[in-house]
Amino acid sequence: MEDLISQGVIKLSYVEIFILDEADRMLDM
Repeated sequence: MEDLISQGVIKLSYVEIFILDEADRMLDM
């Protein structure tokens, strides 16, 4: 169970980084 939770947290942080990166590029345009 803890394994699934930690995997979910890791995926969430990757998604957050991806979204922030995309937002950064849009602001630069």
